[in-house]
Amino acid sequence: MTRVAIDQQELKHFIGALGKFNGNLDSDWRVLRNAWHSLEGTWHDPERDKFLEDWDKVMRQMEGYLKEAGAYVQFLSRKERALDDYLRRR
Repeated sequence: MTRVAIDQQELKHFIGALGKFNGNLDSDWRVLRNAWHSLEGTWHDPERDKFLEDWDKVMRQMEGYLKEAGAYVQFLSRKERALDDYLRRR
């Protein structure tokens, strides 16, 4: 690392906030997904089909984000550790 261009405390704060956000989002998403499955079984009209088209897109996007969310935190955590090592050697 030849040049440090990030505030380490802000990075740590962001990593913590992102981890918390991901955890809350995952938990809330499970609740919402379960509520949808309950509703889906009782909703039988043409509006359901239109809603389902859009909702399926949202579900795929959310599931994709949640699969990647941990990797974002891990990536940033590795960067923070490398920064910490660098700053200690200076």
